Amino acid sequence: MRLLRSLPFLVALLGVTPNHVEAGGKVTVKKTSFSSLPQEYFYFEDSPNILSFDQMHGVVYRSGDSGATWDPVEEGKGKVIDMYQHPFDNDKAYILTLSEKHYKTDDRGKTWQEWDSIDLPSNRQVPLPALNFHSGKGKSDYIILLAQVCEDGFEFELGDCKQRAYYTKDNFKTKPIKLLDDTHGCTFAQSTKQFDAGSEDTVLCIVEGSNMYVSSKRRLYVSENYFKNGLDGAIEPKLDGQSTYQGITGVAVVQKFVIVAVKSSGTSEMALFVSTNSKDWDRAEFPSDHGKVEEDAYTILESMASSLQVDVLTTKTTHPIGSMFASNSKGTQFVRILPNTNRNSRGLVDWEPIANIDGIILANIVANAAQLAESRGAVKKIQSRISFDNGRTWSGLKVDGKDLHLHSVSDLNNLGRVYSSPAPGMVMGIGNTGEYLGDPLTGNLYVSDDAGLTWSMSREGPHKYEFGDQGSIFVAIKDERTDTVIYSLDHGKTWESVDLGMKVTPVLLTTTPDSTSTKFTIVAVGPADDDNNSRYIIHLDFSEVRSRTCKEDKSGSGDFEKWYARVDEKGQPDCLLGHKQFFWRRKKDADCFVNNLYKEQEPEREVCKCTVEDYECDINFVRENGQPGDKCVPKKLKYDDKGKCSKPSDTFKGPSGYRLIPGDSCEKSGGEDLEKETERTCSELSTPAPSTGKVKHTVKEFDGEMYLEQFYIERSDTSTGDDETVLMRTRKGVWITYDQGEKWEQPSAFDGKEIVAIYPDPWNKDHVYFITPKDEVVYTRDRGKTFKTLKTPGPPNGLGVDALNFHPLRKDSMIWTSHKDCPGTDCHNVAYYTTDGGETWKTLLSYVRYCRWIANSYMKKKNVHDNMIFCERYANDDLSAGLELVTSDSFFTQQKVEFSGIKGFATMEEFINVAVVDEKKSTLKVVASLDGKTFADANFPRGFDIPHQHAYTVLESITHAVYLHVTVNDALGKEYGSILKSNSNGTDYVMSCPNVNRDEQGYVDFERMQGLEGVALANVVTNTKEVDSGAAKKYKTKITHNDGSIWSYIPAPKEDSKGERFSCNSNDPEKCSLNLHGYTERADKRHTYSSTSAVGLMLAVGNVGPELTPMKSGDTFLTRDGGISWIEIHKGSYMWEFGDQGSIIVIVKQNEPTKSILYTLDEGAKWEEYTFSDSSVNVFDISSVPSDTSRKFIVWAKENGADKFTATTIDFRGLTDKQCVLDPEKPDDDDFEYWKSSHPHTDDHCLFGHQSQYARKIPSHLCYIGRRIPQPHKTFENCTCTRNDYECDYNYERANDGTCQLVPGMTPPDHSKSCAENPDQWEWFEATGYRRIPLTTCTKGDALDQSRSHHCPGKEGEWRERKGSGIGAVGIFFLTLLSLCMAGVVGYVLFQRWPGKLGAIRLGDDRPREQSPFIKYPVIALSAIVAVIAIIPSIVGVLYSAIASRLQRRPRYTTRGSFARGDFNNYNNVENDEGELLGEDSDEEV
Repeated sequence: MRLLRSLPFLVALLGVTPNHVEAGGKVTVKKTSFSSLPQEYFYFEDSPNILSFDQMHGVVYRSGDSGATWDPVEEGKGKVIDMYQHPFDNDKAYILTLSEKHYKTDDRGKTWQEWDSIDLPSNRQVPLPALNFHSGKGKSDYIILLAQVCEDGFEFELGDCKQRAYYTKDNFKTKPIKLLDDTHGCTFAQSTKQFDAGSEDTVLCIVEGSNMYVSSKRRLYVSENYFKNGLDGAIEPKLDGQSTYQGITGVAVVQKFVIVAVKSSGTSEMALFVSTNSKDWDRAEFPSDHGKVEEDAYTILESMASSLQVDVLTTKTTHPIGSMFASNSKGTQFVRILPNTNRNSRGLVDWEPIANIDGIILANIVANAAQLAESRGAVKKIQSRISFDNGRTWSGLKVDGKDLHLHSVSDLNNLGRVYSSPAPGMVMGIGNTGEYLGDPLTGNLYVSDDAGLTWSMSREGPHKYEFGDQGSIFVAIKDERTDTVIYSLDHGKTWESVDLGMKVTPVLLTTTPDSTSTKFTIVAVGPADDDNNSRYIIHLDFSEVRSRTCKEDKSGSGDFEKWYARVDEKGQPDCLLGHKQFFWRRKKDADCFVNNLYKEQEPEREVCKCTVEDYECDINFVRENGQPGDKCVPKKLKYDDKGKCSKPSDTFKGPSGYRLIPGDSCEKSGGEDLEKETERTCSELSTPAPSTGKVKHTVKEFDGEMYLEQFYIERSDTSTGDDETVLMRTRKGVWITYDQGEKWEQPSAFDGKEIVAIYPDPWNKDHVYFITPKDEVVYTRDRGKTFKTLKTPGPPNGLGVDALNFHPLRKDSMIWTSHKDCPGTDCHNVAYYTTDGGETWKTLLSYVRYCRWIANSYMKKKNVHDNMIFCERYANDDLSAGLELVTSDSFFTQQKVEFSGIKGFATMEEFINVAVVDEKKSTLKVVASLDGKTFADANFPRGFDIPHQHAYTVLESITHAVYLHVTVNDALGKEYGSILKSNSNGTDYVMSCPNVNRDEQGYVDFERMQGLEGVALANVVTNTKEVDSGAAKKYKTKITHNDGSIWSYIPAPKEDSKGERFSCNSNDPEKCSLNLHGYTERADKRHTYSSTSAVGLMLAVGNVGPELTPMKSGDTFLTRDGGISWIEIHKGSYMWEFGDQGSIIVIVKQNEPTKSILYTLDEGAKWEEYTFSDSSVNVFDISSVPSDTSRKFIVWAKENGADKFTATTIDFRGLTDKQCVLDPEKPDDDDFEYWKSSHPHTDDHCLFGHQSQYARKIPSHLCYIGRRIPQPHKTFENCTCTRNDYECDYNYERANDGTCQLVPGMTPPDHSKSCAENPDQWEWFEATGYRRIPLTTCTKGDALDQSRSHHCPGKEGEWRERKGSGIGAVGIFFLTLLSLCMAGVVGYVLFQRWPGKLGAIRLGDDRPREQSPFIKYPVIALSAIVAVIAIIPSIVGVLYSAIASRLQRRPRYTTRGSFARGDFNNYNNVENDEGELLGEDSDEEV
């Protein structure tokens, strides 16, 4: 901003120059120039006061005369980063700055007062904004503030700060009170004027899980006392009426509905739950023929008070088309009201209800939707439709007998509503006549003054337009460079022009939100003035155009006419929701202005007689075929038959299936009454079959020795339906079952096709791809309900690497690896990629071995580009040369060779490890990266020198550290090595467990207990010296309870399953311990000791003694306390499977014929036998859904000598029909026990710095659990740090007394190097011999890793400030300025900020959008793709970055009918490449 020397100095200083023009003595034009366009621009309702926010210079301007003159607001000048308008108090607004000091006004900007936020306002602001306002009467001082607590400035800049919510009841006159820590957003339940149910103090908060980037752990809590006792006093609602949910991605209040969006990891399907009182919840259900609704597919649109309107994407995003659904009054049952709606890739839908009039809607449809579904190159053919009965019926628009089509929301070119305003019946639009909608640049201005019933062409060319004085005046300006504004006083029949005095390009044209004023403002770009300012706000005053004020006269003979808003096909006034609606409005030719400033025309009503259209389906009834006019039929309900039903032919008086729509005012007397009870037959009753108390089974026989592949397609918690789908490939083709084996079928999509492999998408459970040997792939994206085919660039490669690699974040992005010049000496792989689900493929790279997407939710927070790809490529396209690692985030239009001479790389949640040949030492080394850009050599423990390292196996990284198995002996059959554990950077390794067994394939006898932190088992080789000399390996099992810091032998049980004591002395674990067969001996590596849903339970086969004996002599053991104590449950070797989250355990003999299984319902206390076969069979597998939540199992078996195998489904559902009750408010009366995990050597139940409580069914209770219970059930406050929260640092080892001592001859590690590895680090500590276990969350207590503190290079100022009072506003300010220059950080916009009516809520899609900064539409949105729910574009515009890169926003403007917008992300839990072997070559020496 320039300093100017001219008058007036202050105004010129801020780049504002006034300019006044009188136009023809009637219209006044005043221009004010600015140096930049406004970021936000809004009127205070019912006033001439406007605020305009210049984000470029951090200044807010105010006009008190409808934009004629402007003055800068002195408070916060130069430091403003955001501005909020109070949506429910027309006098209030708020200015936010880059500090804890902010400003507010309660007199429409005339004066401002300072207020203190304690912490910095949140710069994440998704899914809910930094300020959330109460809508209750007299409650405008009630505000929730979302703030952030930053450890340092780089956390702030990256958006990594923890979120904290505050609240005020006095509009920040006093400091706000803390509401809740670790939130992902909070909102008042009463945050719309229509929602008045429940307590005025009800607050809903999304609470972060253990990781703020993993949305699948987020939960919803509701409090009526502002979380006075934290979460202990709050309620976690049972969203489906029975269970709580994790994976909350958004919450919003729309009209009278509270909507919660939930998405589980591993699926793109979302669930919507709706409540009208924030206490009772139901899931929103769509017609069964529609299928699932995905995360980037919902748009909840502006709705009537009695219903929600939701548009759902029904096609791929290349040609986005939707279907419009409308709900019942509870917001839960939806019917389809308009198919093939037009929408764009941002989720904006061509849909607008006419303002202030019930039931009239304008929408655009895609006429050639069927053609687009089949053709990639086709172009949308769009047509306009209008409904006068709230979407029940639709018709075309007509002008002079021709079809009229209008541009709508998807290509909006002004702010506010597209067509209408509160001016009764006045509608304008840009469009054309003909068969389809054309280019907006060739469109004309069309006008209707009867709410869209009839139209006329008013002006040629596209215009921006507005309504004023309740429709008495129309104002328009050509949407191009012009010096003229036009206006009409007769509903667009004739127009007059106004000279602006210069040519400008309009950006927006607006007026007061209620369209009652005769004054307008234009934001425009024009020629530079003397101060070099070229951005203008132009004030237009038409008040002198008419000298007379219209006389209020309801006789019809004066200036006003009685105008009915809706008419039927005969032109007669029509009824909707039980009434006719009419207005008294100014006649078109009346030579007067209404001059009723700030008073909107209110509709009047006439009551109608009730008709069938006044009723909706009652609770537990649905429309028969999902269409509005269908009859209401029962939906799996049990009537109160009043004891009348003894046989199906009996009848009884039951509910009609209909109820009057709440809010409908029709008169039943003389009309239809559909609510009366009706005669019903008992055959209509639909009740679950009572339990029989018995187990049952079904058998299916298949050709072949066994299946070639078998996969479960498991539903997530948010998936619709109740299927348990299994896919199987045999030599005779592909089979599928939707009920876990009760019925099998072969889909016709596979007829005549040879399938050579099945590829489930690990990131999207619903997606499975079936590979043929040709250039064709069969796939399903709906769990096998439908199958389609896609073409690939070539056949799958035959060179031993995966043909498909899936993007962790983008479901439509894949890499396909084919081969070329095969067979032949130059046979090599070529990688291709697609970003549209396989519709188009492009070449990625040739002569590759393997390529992989790198971005995941953890990498994303490190600013790793979504397109980052790593490839192993043969150097110089020479297959005899070594492999090199090449990387690119531009699909290899630009690339970088990171390393030459590699043996492979592995990606995990937080780490990338590369095995690189060290030419100097003739061995392998590990190089690690946290962001795919910066790499550092891994440092192994001193003394751990292996002259010729051949292979590493990357085990896992789920606890913020890498577990790496380094092979020490790679002789065939003699393999073993050491497990090393890294620090949180993946670079400095310490010895965790030496001499761990490995097999020739690289699999390691290491397994972590599922669902329980820090517990793992490993089998060690006890005779390594003998093995190195050629002897056979001997094994012994060890267990760790603190994430590998301490390993010990498993204590032997006191007695066996027959009550007899074991022969060895259990007090000597070296000679007497429990030893278990591990990972390397499993035929199916997917099998595990434990289950994530059966917390604390493990089964294994083994023996008690000095060493592990062969499997055939083993017995079967069980633990129910996380491996601390074990019992022998049966003699002999058994396979096992968990069901119903551990409430059922099934075991079956392995390696010997059997006819039966054994099962327990009480965690092994008692066992029952069930015979499933008439003859003895050899069972080779037992399976159930991977989450172990089903009560059905499949036993896979083969009869001796037969070339057939069987799949026997064993169903335990008949044992009980009673569902277990989990009631945290009455824990002594429900069916669950609350179990705390612990360390065997501590009594405080603190594990990794906190206490966790898990809900497990009480073993003696006979009930089923059903839907998966979120675990841990509860995590308590962090514990104080103890020795158990630390492990030995690099170059230190554990001494006999448990302390960490420096290895003789070694030097302490140089911790100052960590500063270079972590740019956001500001201090380092001298080595103490200890380092924190990365998993621990402990606070205070023993700080064993801290001694003398030093500042990192260049961080002395920050170090001093941090050691003093924290980061400080100045530090944040300069870090923010720095961040404004950074690229690649996701931008966000805020949510629900303005007084407008409603908006569209889009559920899904967090992708950044490029769009004109001024073309926005009112939409709210909830999302979830790596997100989630993203709140979609509003009427407000957005221009350029705000604070840091995380507050990037485009200009936002609010006027009448403005809606909220915001984006919010959801991060999926990332799977890891567990067991990935790096670097071993069978025939090649390093």
